[in-house]
Amino acid sequence: MPTYIVKPPVATWQPDRAPAGSRLYLPMHEGAGARTRDLAGVGLGTFVGTPTWGRGPYGGQIGGFTTSNYITVSPIPARAYPFWQAYLFVNTVTTTGATLGGWTNTGGSNPAAIIRVNGDVVSRPDYFLRDDAGGGPVASLSAASGSATPNDGLPHVLMASSHSTVDHRLYWDGRLVGSSSTSVGTITTPVFTVGVMRRTTVSGAFGGSTIAVLAGSGSVPDAMALAQDLLSGRFAAMRPRRDLVAFAGVTAAGGAPVAGPVLFHSHYSNMGWR
Repeated sequence: MPTYIVKPPVATWQPDRAPAGSRLYLPMHEGAGARTRDLAGVGLGTFVGTPTWGRGPYGGQIGGFTTSNYITVSPIPARAYPFWQAYLFVNTVTTTGATLGGWTNTGGSNPAAIIRVNGDVVSRPDYFLRDDAGGGPVASLSAASGSATPNDGLPHVLMASSHSTVDHRLYWDGRLVGSSSTSVGTITTPVFTVGVMRRTTVSGAFGGSTIAVLAGSGSVPDAMALAQDLLSGRFAAMRPRRDLVAFAGVTAAGGAPVAGPVLFHSHYSNMGWR
């Protein structure tokens, strides 16, 4: 079992080390209560019903999603091209249509920009993007068979980005696994929800546990750098600049090793991060 770095109990937002365009950063590190703080937008993820807190390799995580138990985000993260969303999660449930979250419209049956961990086919995550008129790549922007293993119970990162109305991409643990040039019209999405797809009805509850949720617009981070940061447990955007992530033994002449802090070096500026 890999050794993960657990989320800090007190999160310190570092905007210069955050993913490019960050408008939502829910680390879900509180471990209790009915809210989880959005560090990027200084808002809240608020429980509807009773999603359940659990503890995983990184610390706090949330599961127990049903059509009556999910998380709403306020203020809603901005969504203007380019925009993106990413989820760090664990899952063993093979239910199709299971939604990690995203932007939707509770007043319409069409508009949505969400990620599903098992799309219309088990083990094929997809980026469900549909405009107000019902057009766009609906469940067609999915990972190729065998390129993703979303139900193995291990932590994974699923990210989707729309760089323009005709440039949409899906990433699995940092690797590009799907793309689409289908033209998408106006997408009116006044809500952002975690754990379900919330339109005129609520559907597609996610059966696993969500560890962190990120979203942004204006700029898109490098998908591999983002996945590496989250999967390693560094969560660089929410750690103090001086972070005791490791200790080095420094031996003086004739003396015993002396433990001292090693400063965490941020290299994401060279990998598409801000």
